[in-house]
Formats: sequence, C-alpha cells, structure tokens
Amino acid sequence: MPRARLIFAITLSLAGCTSNPRRPEALPLPPLPINMGSYSVSPPNEPGWLRAPSAPTKLVLGRYGSATDETFVIEGNLFDLQPFNTIDGFTTQANEINAARLPPHRFKTTKYEAVLENGRNTECVRAHIVSDDTAAVKRTTNTMGTMTLEIMTLTCVLPSNKKMAVNVAYSHRYMPKNADPEFATKAAAILGSVAFSSAQ
Repeated sequence: MPRARLIFAITLSLAGCTSNPRRPEALPLPPLPINMGSYSVSPPNEPGWLRAPSAPTKLVLGRYGSATDETFVIEGNLFDLQPFNTIDGFTTQANEINAARLPPHRFKTTKYEAVLENGRNTECVRAHIVSDDTAAVKRTTNTMGTMTLEIMTLTCVLPSNKKMAVNVAYSHRYMPKNADPEFATKAAAILGSVAFSSAQ
C-alpha cells in the first residue's frame, strides 16, 4: 500500500536503516510493549504507527503527522561502550551516540541539553536535541529544504551487560513554527516506558 511504503521510506531516511524487502507492519491499538530482548519500549496509543523491518536489536517505528511532510519516529538500538570509571565518562559516550545520528553536513544543531536520569538502577542520560535539517527530503515535492528535527533520547547502560548501552529516541520532523505542543509529554511517556530484562 502506498502509505505504508512512504512511511517506511521516511523511517529509513531518518534512522539510517538498511534496505529490507519485508513490508512494515501496523501496530495494534491499544499498543503493546515491544520486547527487543534486553530492553522493551511501549509506543503511544495513536493510530498510524508502523514498524519497519530492521536488525533483531534495532527498533524503527514511524508515522506521518497531519501537516505536510511531518513525521514521527521512534528508534531503539544497542551500542558498544568503552570502559568508563565515572558518570562523566559515560555521559561523554552517550553524547557521542546522539551526535552520530546527526551528520554535521546536513544537520545544524541549535539546542543540545543532556541531564542524568536517576531511579533506573543503572547509569542513564536523557537528552533534548533540536536541529535544522538543511537537506530534508520531502515527499510532496522533488526539492530539499530546511525542516526542524526535534529529538528526545534516553541512553542507559544495560544492567545485564555493562559493556553495552541502549539508546531510545523519539523524534518529530516538522516545518518551522509547526512544533508539536505535546512533544515533551509524549516523549516523556515513551522514554519512561523503557524497561530492561536479564537478556543480553
């Protein structure tokens, strides 16, 4: 179906996912937690979310918004960590993981705030990022132009494997001045749902 293919293409472009011939799957309503083995996350209770095919430990969900070229994406992935002895050492690596999703030749970051998050029995950093996407691919035209990409991320050391971190991100791509007033609330719910299991 065309809508599914378009959402899949957008999630691929935003998440950097490799091509896969399988079709994306619509998420059920009400949504169920998605178990990725060592971590799980609950998507929002909204229609239109699709799950794109990806690697076993990588989660890619996407949907269109109501405005032209507006997209929402949820990503989850595992990353190897270098040994660290302080929380600052982990925070530096969390910031590097977040920066890697925004190649500087395309994205101009205008806001980056990172804070420690307590209460999960492991090291966690939450970040809020706003960038200008200077080469945004638009489905409505053949042109590229500046859009805003706003992201909330949660990066945590896996309790079951201190050599790995999970990074879960909720992003909204929109035209300037069309920010979602509920973005922070939705992001808090999605990132707050992240849970860990004993699987490695």
